[in-house]
Amino acid sequence: KPVKLAELAPAAGSVLVHTSEGLTRVPLDGTRATIVDTIPGAMTADGSIRIHRSGAAYRVRTDDNDRVVPDLVATDIGFLMAPGERHVATAAETAAGMQLAIISIADATGRTYPLPMDKLWAHRWADDGSAFFHYERETWQRVDLATGAITEARPPIRTPDPDGSVVCSEKGFRLRFDVRGKRQRIVLDPIATEANPEVLSGLKPRLLVEAEHRPYHRLEAEPATLAHLKLTKPCDHFMFDFGGWVYLGEVESGRFAPLIRGYDPR
Repeated sequence: KPVKLAELAPAAGSVLVHTSEGLTRVPLDGTRATIVDTIPGAMTADGSIRIHRSGAAYRVRTDDNDRVVPDLVATDIGFLMAPGERHVATAAETAAGMQLAIISIADATGRTYPLPMDKLWAHRWADDGSAFFHYERETWQRVDLATGAITEARPPIRTPDPDGSVVCSEKGFRLRFDVRGKRQRIVLDPIATEANPEVLSGLKPRLLVEAEHRPYHRLEAEPATLAHLKLTKPCDHFMFDFGGWVYLGEVESGRFAPLIRGYDPR
């Protein structure tokens, strides 16, 4: 069961959390949170650069700057951030309809490509962010960002980590989600390190958090699943969200406490 935040060992630093008021910076010591941006659409992992739609324009914002992306007519399709966080994919209104648009975050410039774009979920970035794979009518097209060339090519097969795990190499463990039946858990697994190659011989996985599985289609007060697992530096605390709350926990004891209403701590 959750404890009070004051009962946990002190945690340093802060995280960014999506709340009902916008993107919020939340100190881990329980002091007052501050709103960073009320309307982010997509952002870099540290929240330093945000992009959103404002009327018919896309805008790229930092704490000190707010720039309009020229020559693009915005849509409400949303954004797909590239690995490396140098570009985002979206759509722009053109004379030919909604087409793929790629925006450079660094200089707030954008370019459209003659490919129809009315949804984001079907497409994907190359793992290194150098190309965008567009899918339409059972055909994949590869858009090369350096040259602008569009060629027919399928994306490479990817095998993502299914358990949402995060690793602390320095202390020799990883945290992962484990869903079994109606229960869902956060588990700590010991892993071998260069300094301690025999660590696995005497250690077993350890349960940190266990929760009841509540599918989204059920009308309950807080339908929820464990999500967005994160380790803080130096791996003494972990974070996750569940049921509309972000929680902070201790790795050593497994105790955890509600930090703020919201989701996706980063």
